[in-house]
Amino acid sequence: MILDQTLECQAQKRNLIPMKNHEGHFDRMKFCGWRILAGLLLLHILLSFFINGVLFREPVISSLRNFMEATGGWVHPTLVGNAIVIGLVVGVGMVGLCKWTAVDLRWIRSHFYRALAVLTLLILVWQSLLGVLAFFGNAQPVFNPAIDKIIHPGYLGSLFAQLLGNALYEETFFRVFLFSQLLVWGRRNWNERRAMLTAALLSQAFFALSHFPNRLFVKGLSELPNLLADQASLFLMGIVFLLLWLWLQNLWVVVAMHALLNKPFAIFGNTVNELQLVLVLLFFAIVLAGLKKSIRNQLALFCTGGKYMLTYPPPSPVHTPPTQTAPDR
Repeated sequence: MILDQTLECQAQKRNLIPMKNHEGHFDRMKFCGWRILAGLLLLHILLSFFINGVLFREPVISSLRNFMEATGGWVHPTLVGNAIVIGLVVGVGMVGLCKWTAVDLRWIRSHFYRALAVLTLLILVWQSLLGVLAFFGNAQPVFNPAIDKIIHPGYLGSLFAQLLGNALYEETFFRVFLFSQLLVWGRRNWNERRAMLTAALLSQAFFALSHFPNRLFVKGLSELPNLLADQASLFLMGIVFLLLWLWLQNLWVVVAMHALLNKPFAIFGNTVNELQLVLVLLFFAIVLAGLKKSIRNQLALFCTGGKYMLTYPPPSPVHTPPTQTAPDR
């Protein structure tokens, strides 16, 4: 997670990092204040209850489904619900009140193009693994008999709703905004390690809890033991997504992974479920964790092109005169 000085100098020589800007993403962040932060968290909870308790219930959901069919499956109810949340929480709250820019949100166009290449590679690896499993299970490659559904507007519309709706919002709010705000606040009170650990645990705990209204309306209180296990699973995946963002430093890659986790597909085999992709993501995260820091830095440079990198934690001054002390951050 630390961008070493050598790599930074190399990127600067290639004009990938502006020479005048040596601050990382988290150094530029300002704490919006507990009132705004608490207000946005409360707004998120209220919108979650509204969407799951009103928008996605009869008779409104029938109207949304009819509208989806009228658009050929492209305007999914999930996209409509998350458009409301993005407009209010991200648009009014993060952009309007906190004055965040597209770079602060990590909605960076150059990162998006880089993410397409990374995602293509990850999908090839993922589908190849499914192909190997199908081969050993059937002694021959088996194509998914329902493979035509992958290009059906019904599936593509639901995946589109995840990419530009649910996954985009959750990664932006929980991984970028909430984690960053708690980290900036924690830095005022603790060292880097404790501030990061606290920010990670609290932000992803709230990520898991934010799904409770959905699970409550869908499954009810009778499924409470399963809901508790679901909360633990969501918390774990939140931590994995956070680490992937910090390591790769490209939010679009994590958004795409999140979307595919919610709407997986398989070219080989006849079944696909979230567990397969969860295991792939966990394996990917474990591999990244085991890599040398310099190799992870190179991956981050590849994913970002060296532009608008997180550079977490901030590098310490290299040349500090003996009579001076390094400035506090």
